[in-house]
Amino acid sequence: MIPVELPRSLRSHHRPSGRRRAVPAMGWLLVAFAAVAVLIGDGAGTAAGGAPLAYDIGFTVAAFGLVRWARATKVAPRRAALSETRSRLPVILAATAVVAVVWPFLDDLLTHGRLLGDGLSSVLQVANWRYALGDPLGVAETPFRPLWATSVGAQLAALVVVGLVIAGRRPLGGRTVVRWCLAGAVLSAVWTMVLATFHAMTIADTRVLGIDPASLPAWLRRFFDLGSDPEQLRILFGTDTRASAMFVGVAAAVLVDGDLVRRLAPGRLRWVGLAAAAATVVLTAATSTRSPWLPYGAFLVTDVLVALVLLAAVSDAGDGPLGGLEPVRWISYGGAVAFAAFVWHGPLYALVPDGRVDVADGALAALLALVAIGLGLAWALGAERLLHRFVHEHPERRAVLVTVGVVIVVGFVVSCLLAPSPAASASDRLDDGRPNVVFAGDSMPYGLGFVTNRDGVDRSEGTNNALAALPGCGITGGALKNQGREQVQDPTCLTWPDLWNDQVLLRQPKAAVLLAWAWELYDRHVTEGGVDVTYEVGTPEWEERLGRAMQTGIDVLSSKDAKVAMLTMPCVDAEIDAPSRPTSEATETWRVDAVNRLIRKVAAANPSTTFVLDLDGYLCPDGKHYRSHIDGVLMTDDSVHFSEAGADKIWKDWLAPQLREVLDIDKPSS
Repeated sequence: MIPVELPRSLRSHHRPSGRRRAVPAMGWLLVAFAAVAVLIGDGAGTAAGGAPLAYDIGFTVAAFGLVRWARATKVAPRRAALSETRSRLPVILAATAVVAVVWPFLDDLLTHGRLLGDGLSSVLQVANWRYALGDPLGVAETPFRPLWATSVGAQLAALVVVGLVIAGRRPLGGRTVVRWCLAGAVLSAVWTMVLATFHAMTIADTRVLGIDPASLPAWLRRFFDLGSDPEQLRILFGTDTRASAMFVGVAAAVLVDGDLVRRLAPGRLRWVGLAAAAATVVLTAATSTRSPWLPYGAFLVTDVLVALVLLAAVSDAGDGPLGGLEPVRWISYGGAVAFAAFVWHGPLYALVPDGRVDVADGALAALLALVAIGLGLAWALGAERLLHRFVHEHPERRAVLVTVGVVIVVGFVVSCLLAPSPAASASDRLDDGRPNVVFAGDSMPYGLGFVTNRDGVDRSEGTNNALAALPGCGITGGALKNQGREQVQDPTCLTWPDLWNDQVLLRQPKAAVLLAWAWELYDRHVTEGGVDVTYEVGTPEWEERLGRAMQTGIDVLSSKDAKVAMLTMPCVDAEIDAPSRPTSEATETWRVDAVNRLIRKVAAANPSTTFVLDLDGYLCPDGKHYRSHIDGVLMTDDSVHFSEAGADKIWKDWLAPQLREVLDIDKPSS
């Protein structure tokens, strides 16, 4: 095999012993996959974690590479870990410095607290737990949010290093290590399934071990996934649920030198690797954050497939399409380049006007990706070498670098704290004269407002759209009754008046779009004064209760003189021609009719502030059948949530023109 030169940051620790298997330092090679997934994902407008298995591929490769490198170079694991940290932490600090300098001059699209928390947790490499245990319903994302993957990678790499240290003190046979690793992988997969089961039980209002989720602290509910979020954020962001990648990667690295691989015929191993690679691509492309199979073994299956690819790639037996991959010199620097590009792409997107990239503007998305990769190359091949010389040739200068790092973090904190207050700096119009429009309600306006804001089609239609929506939440409390079962709603949902008020104070909107009715189509079971009460849809008691909540929403949204557009609830069509068909009681048309009658009644009681826009009439002309396709565009995935293309069409063709008429503004000429 052709020997490979180790990266400069690791070369000083290299002590070859006997025949050296040339293995690059791939401890951070996870981002060679994750960076591509995130750069492309952001350019296409997908949410963080939109390609969950792409990250798992990287985590498996990272663990495999770190162990192979350690076994080949005989470097003390602790010294290797310090070397990796020294070479990776500066790029995060540099990106933090850029955001700290630029942030006060950007349009105030993000809350200070979220930016500060995301930045500090990213530098400390614990950002994933911030999102797993923090508030998943936040309406603002920061340039640091995608870096949760580097936190998972850092934690898994740290666990690998700890394992190497333990193995160095108490040598274990290769088979023993493989057995323990496979047991750990299975345990992680089973734990993920348990969390998914807890999640499903909570949605079905079946108490886990008889415990009422509402009685637990919010962080504990999220740790055990006792919530109703459809995106499965807990298993996506948790290090424990991603640990199977680490265990499988380590096991594969140990197997490279084992008898099992050597006994396999070269041709057989080669084609097994190719088949596993093809299966990995198919599974990754077919799996989203909402795929029902994601928590039930998808991570583990992907990890095993990737391990088979790696075994075929680096085995002496393979001299075909995958053989000889390990000693290619460019892989030595691939991890450093990809890591730097991955970190830099967040600040780059922050520099785009309003932090948005039009999904249709492929050239801009490609340009940002290329610039990020260019920065990654410059850092890995330039800045990292300079830092290496600065520290290793002059050890006394280490204190200077530590001081610089502390100054950057402190400067970032001060920058966030001293930047103009969002409420104080907000105005009802930006400098270009476009009025702000707040989208309030549940996941329906969230999807509508998010897509139009992210893709920039709000500005092209003459407004600046902002979110004040809580996905998975209605505006009345209590458990939902559906087909004989009850579903407990997250208590966080009851904070909607505070969220709406905060956004009104921040945005000073000229108009608000109110669509919060999907969860109000169900009967509600509550306990009032120690007595169980059921509010049935359509009854006077239900009408009075929901009407009060609607009035509260109108009062909050119009408190700064905004006009409130109450959108009617579209029909929920059980026979819709869409990827998913609903089967709940919401498909009963009389429930939608009852909600829409109440909407018109409440709006009529507020003629000076509120008006009705008939979304039901637009999407369901006959009141029963949802137009799944309009002009060839798929409008919805399930007769409730809008597709991205559908949200874009609703905004451009139906909602924006009516808002412009109410606000008495013209559509921009360009």
